[in-house]
Amino acid sequence: MTTYFYCDIEDSFQQYRDRLEQYAIQHKQNIYMLRMPKNDVTDYDEYNCFMLLSPTYKVTLVNVSEKAEDFHDYCDDVEDAVSYLYTKYEYKKELGRFRTFFSELKEEVEDIVSLDNLDKFFQGISLRDSALKRYSTIVVSLCTGSINDINRVKSGVPQTLLQKVKQKIQLFDADQTRFIYQNLDKKRIRIQGLSGTGKTELLLHKLKELYTKDSNCKSPLARMAVPI
Repeated sequence: MTTYFYCDIEDSFQQYRDRLEQYAIQHKQNIYMLRMPKNDVTDYDEYNCFMLLSPTYKVTLVNVSEKAEDFHDYCDDVEDAVSYLYTKYEYKKELGRFRTFFSELKEEVEDIVSLDNLDKFFQGISLRDSALKRYSTIVVSLCTGSINDINRVKSGVPQTLLQKVKQKIQLFDADQTRFIYQNLDKKRIRIQGLSGTGKTELLLHKLKELYTKDSNCKSPLARMAVPI
Protein backbone atom coordinates (compact mmCIF):
# COMPACT_ATOMS: atom_id res chain seq x y z
CA MET A 1 0.00 0.00 0.00
CA THR A 2 1.08 3.55 -0.71
CA THR A 3 0.34 6.92 0.83
CA TYR A 4 -0.19 8.31 -2.69
CA PHE A 5 -2.91 6.05 -4.11
CA TYR A 6 -6.32 5.16 -2.71
CA CYS A 7 -8.93 2.97 -4.42
CA ASP A 8 -12.30 1.84 -3.05
CA ILE A 9 -13.21 -0.37 -6.02
CA GLU A 10 -12.32 -3.81 -4.75
CA ASP A 11 -11.77 -6.14 -7.69
CA SER A 12 -12.74 -4.21 -10.77
CA PHE A 13 -10.39 -2.61 -13.27
CA GLN A 14 -7.32 -4.30 -11.74
CA GLN A 15 -5.10 -3.49 -14.70
CA TYR A 16 -5.81 0.23 -14.42
CA ARG A 17 -5.64 0.20 -10.63
CA ASP A 18 -2.13 -1.22 -10.72
CA ARG A 19 -0.93 1.24 -13.35
CA LEU A 20 -2.45 4.25 -11.58
CA GLU A 21 -0.88 3.17 -8.29
CA GLN A 22 2.56 2.87 -9.90
CA TYR A 23 2.11 6.28 -11.54
CA ALA A 24 1.13 7.86 -8.20
CA ILE A 25 4.23 6.40 -6.50
CA GLN A 26 6.55 7.37 -9.33
CA HIS A 27 5.31 10.96 -9.48
CA LYS A 28 4.57 11.31 -5.73
CA GLN A 29 1.08 12.45 -6.70
CA ASN A 30 -2.06 11.89 -4.62
CA ILE A 31 -4.56 9.99 -6.76
CA TYR A 32 -7.96 8.70 -5.61
CA MET A 33 -9.92 6.16 -7.66
CA LEU A 34 -13.51 6.10 -6.39
CA ARG A 35 -16.87 4.77 -7.48
CA MET A 36 -18.62 7.76 -5.90
CA PRO A 37 -17.83 10.44 -3.26
CA LYS A 38 -17.03 8.74 0.06
CA ASN A 39 -19.88 10.40 1.97
CA ASP A 40 -22.51 9.08 -0.43
CA VAL A 41 -24.11 5.95 1.07
CA THR A 42 -26.05 4.97 -2.08
CA ASP A 43 -24.92 1.77 -3.79
CA TYR A 44 -23.62 2.55 -7.28
CA ASP A 45 -21.91 -0.77 -7.98
CA GLU A 46 -24.13 -1.30 -11.00
CA TYR A 47 -22.20 1.38 -12.85
CA ASN A 48 -19.14 0.15 -14.72
CA CYS A 49 -17.49 3.56 -14.28
CA PHE A 50 -15.26 5.35 -11.81
CA MET A 51 -14.00 8.79 -10.90
CA LEU A 52 -10.36 9.85 -10.75
CA LEU A 53 -9.37 12.65 -8.38
CA SER A 54 -6.07 14.43 -7.89
CA PRO A 55 -5.57 17.91 -6.40
CA THR A 56 -5.11 20.66 -9.04
CA TYR A 57 -6.36 18.33 -11.79
CA LYS A 58 -9.79 18.05 -13.36
CA VAL A 59 -12.38 15.77 -11.75
CA THR A 60 -12.35 12.94 -14.27
CA LEU A 61 -15.23 10.51 -14.80
CA VAL A 62 -14.21 7.41 -16.71
CA ASN A 63 -16.46 5.03 -18.63
CA VAL A 64 -15.22 1.45 -18.75
CA SER A 65 -17.95 -0.39 -20.64
CA GLU A 66 -21.29 1.35 -20.12
CA LYS A 67 -23.62 2.52 -22.84
CA ALA A 68 -23.37 6.26 -23.51
CA GLU A 69 -26.76 6.94 -21.89
CA ASP A 70 -25.86 5.03 -18.71
CA PHE A 71 -22.49 6.78 -18.50
CA HIS A 72 -24.19 10.16 -18.71
CA ASP A 73 -26.54 9.08 -15.91
CA TYR A 74 -23.48 8.18 -13.83
CA CYS A 75 -21.92 11.60 -14.51
CA ASP A 76 -25.15 13.30 -13.43
CA ASP A 77 -25.25 11.20 -10.24
CA VAL A 78 -21.67 12.15 -9.38
CA GLU A 79 -22.35 15.84 -9.96
CA ASP A 80 -25.51 15.68 -7.82
CA ALA A 81 -23.63 13.91 -5.01
CA VAL A 82 -20.77 16.45 -4.98
CA SER A 83 -23.22 19.35 -5.23
CA TYR A 84 -25.09 18.00 -2.21
CA LEU A 85 -21.91 17.85 -0.13
CA TYR A 86 -20.91 21.32 -1.31
CA THR A 87 -24.26 22.71 -0.11
CA LYS A 88 -24.37 20.61 3.07
CA TYR A 89 -21.08 22.01 4.34
CA GLU A 90 -22.12 25.56 3.41
CA TYR A 91 -19.36 26.16 0.87
CA LYS A 92 -21.88 28.01 -1.29
CA LYS A 93 -21.77 30.93 1.15
CA GLU A 94 -18.10 31.53 0.38
CA LEU A 95 -17.67 30.21 -3.16
CA GLY A 96 -21.03 30.77 -4.83
CA ARG A 97 -23.10 28.31 -6.86
CA PHE A 98 -21.46 24.92 -7.43
CA ARG A 99 -22.31 24.57 -11.11
CA THR A 100 -20.75 27.90 -12.05
CA PHE A 101 -17.30 26.34 -11.79
CA PHE A 102 -17.86 22.57 -11.88
CA SER A 103 -18.49 22.51 -15.64
CA GLU A 104 -14.91 23.77 -16.15
CA LEU A 105 -13.60 21.31 -13.58
CA LYS A 106 -15.20 18.15 -14.94
CA GLU A 107 -13.72 15.86 -17.60
CA GLU A 108 -15.77 13.00 -19.02
CA VAL A 109 -13.77 10.16 -20.57
CA GLU A 110 -16.02 8.11 -22.82
CA ASP A 111 -13.42 5.42 -23.55
CA ILE A 112 -10.99 4.03 -20.98
CA VAL A 113 -8.31 3.59 -23.64
CA SER A 114 -7.57 7.28 -23.01
CA LEU A 115 -5.79 6.06 -19.86
CA ASP A 116 -3.37 3.86 -21.80
CA ASN A 117 -0.83 6.69 -21.82
CA LEU A 118 -0.99 8.11 -18.29
CA ASP A 119 1.62 10.82 -18.87
CA LYS A 120 -0.41 12.23 -21.76
CA PHE A 121 -3.67 11.73 -19.85
CA PHE A 122 -2.61 13.70 -16.76
CA GLN A 123 -1.06 16.42 -18.90
CA GLY A 124 -4.44 16.79 -20.59
CA ILE A 125 -6.41 17.21 -17.35
CA SER A 126 -3.86 19.41 -15.56
CA LEU A 127 -5.32 22.79 -14.56
CA ARG A 128 -3.46 26.05 -15.20
CA ASP A 129 -5.85 28.54 -13.61
CA SER A 130 -5.07 29.15 -9.91
CA ALA A 131 -8.73 29.53 -8.93
CA LEU A 132 -9.70 26.27 -10.66
CA LYS A 133 -6.77 24.50 -8.98
CA ARG A 134 -8.16 25.59 -5.62
CA TYR A 135 -11.68 24.48 -6.56
CA SER A 136 -10.24 21.13 -7.62
CA THR A 137 -8.58 20.62 -4.24
CA ILE A 138 -11.81 21.58 -2.46
CA VAL A 139 -13.80 19.04 -4.50
CA VAL A 140 -11.19 16.34 -3.78
CA SER A 141 -11.51 17.09 -0.06
CA LEU A 142 -15.31 16.78 -0.23
CA CYS A 143 -15.21 13.52 -2.22
CA THR A 144 -12.64 11.87 0.08
CA GLY A 145 -14.35 12.94 3.32
CA SER A 146 -11.58 15.34 4.35
CA ILE A 147 -14.07 18.09 5.16
CA ASN A 148 -12.46 21.45 5.83
CA ASP A 149 -13.80 24.08 8.17
CA ILE A 150 -15.69 26.83 6.34
CA ASN A 151 -13.09 29.35 7.59
CA ARG A 152 -10.49 27.69 5.34
CA VAL A 153 -12.74 27.76 2.31
CA LYS A 154 -12.57 31.35 1.11
CA SER A 155 -13.34 32.77 -2.31
CA GLY A 156 -10.37 33.96 -4.27
CA VAL A 157 -6.81 32.65 -4.35
CA PRO A 158 -4.74 33.32 -1.18
CA GLN A 159 -2.03 35.89 -1.91
CA THR A 160 0.01 36.45 1.25
CA LEU A 161 1.91 33.76 3.15
CA LEU A 162 -0.47 34.16 6.11
CA GLN A 163 -3.52 33.71 3.87
CA LYS A 164 -1.96 30.61 2.28
CA VAL A 165 -1.39 29.05 5.71
CA LYS A 166 -4.83 29.91 7.07
CA GLN A 167 -6.69 28.88 3.93
CA LYS A 168 -4.73 25.76 3.00
CA ILE A 169 -7.14 22.96 2.14
CA GLN A 170 -6.31 19.90 4.24
CA LEU A 171 -6.45 16.53 2.49
CA PHE A 172 -6.17 13.02 3.87
CA ASP A 173 -3.52 10.99 2.08
CA ALA A 174 -4.22 7.43 0.93
CA ASP A 175 -3.19 5.80 4.23
CA GLN A 176 -5.38 8.17 6.24
CA THR A 177 -8.31 7.60 3.89
CA ARG A 178 -7.91 3.83 4.22
CA PHE A 179 -7.84 4.17 8.01
CA ILE A 180 -11.18 5.98 7.98
CA TYR A 181 -13.11 3.98 5.40
CA GLN A 182 -11.69 0.46 5.28
CA ASN A 183 -12.28 -2.24 7.86
CA LEU A 184 -8.91 -2.88 9.47
CA ASP A 185 -8.56 -6.38 10.88
CA LYS A 186 -6.77 -5.33 14.05
CA LYS A 187 -7.87 -5.12 17.68
CA ARG A 188 -5.68 -2.09 18.33
CA ILE A 189 -4.53 0.67 16.02
CA ARG A 190 -1.98 3.27 17.01
CA ILE A 191 -2.07 6.79 15.60
CA GLN A 192 1.32 8.37 16.05
CA GLY A 193 2.67 11.73 15.04
CA LEU A 194 3.92 15.07 16.23
CA SER A 195 1.69 17.55 17.99
CA GLY A 196 -0.55 19.44 15.58
CA THR A 197 -0.40 16.88 12.77
CA GLY A 198 -4.14 16.08 12.85
CA LYS A 199 -4.24 12.83 14.85
CA THR A 200 -7.34 13.79 16.83
CA GLU A 201 -9.17 15.00 13.72
CA LEU A 202 -8.35 11.72 11.97
CA LEU A 203 -9.68 9.72 14.91
CA LEU A 204 -12.89 11.77 15.03
CA HIS A 205 -13.46 11.12 11.32
CA LYS A 206 -13.08 7.37 11.97
CA LEU A 207 -15.53 7.47 14.87
CA LYS A 208 -18.02 9.38 12.75
CA GLU A 209 -17.71 6.80 9.98
CA LEU A 210 -18.24 3.93 12.43
CA TYR A 211 -21.32 5.47 13.99
CA THR A 212 -22.78 6.48 10.62
CA LYS A 213 -22.39 3.04 9.02
CA ASP A 214 -23.16 0.82 12.02
CA SER A 215 -26.07 1.67 14.29
CA ASN A 216 -25.02 -1.16 16.66
CA CYS A 217 -21.53 0.26 17.12
CA LYS A 218 -21.68 1.42 20.74
CA SER A 219 -18.04 1.55 21.73
CA PRO A 220 -15.63 2.06 18.84
CA LEU A 221 -12.94 3.20 21.28
CA ALA A 222 -12.70 -0.38 22.49
CA ARG A 223 -11.09 -1.25 19.15
CA MET A 224 -8.86 1.78 18.74
CA ALA A 225 -6.18 3.54 20.70
CA VAL A 226 -6.47 7.23 21.37
CA PRO A 227 -3.84 9.41 19.66
CA ILE A 228 -0.43 9.40 21.34
